[in-house]
Amino acid sequence: MITEPVVQLYLCEISNNASLGFANFVSYGINSVLGIALPSIVGGVGPSLLFYVFGGLTLAAAVFEIFVIKETALLTDKEKKDLYTP
Repeated sequence: MITEPVVQLYLCEISNNASLGFANFVSYGINSVLGIALPSIVGGVGPSLLFYVFGGLTLAAAVFEIFVIKETALLTDKEKKDLYTP
């Protein structure tokens, strides 16, 4: 789900190597499961409903990005990493 280049670049900016590796592992795992299951999902619900489901997920992701993801422009590397560390 997060194979877009912008998301990958953002993850590199805000995370350390261990968390970036885990995020990529989960991303490719979800993409693999989705790639295997997608033909049977399309056969079960039809392509039009699946289009609306993925469209709704994309809109939800956009709302999440607008209200939750913090701006990192003009910040140093240390400040970027401090935004998301507990």
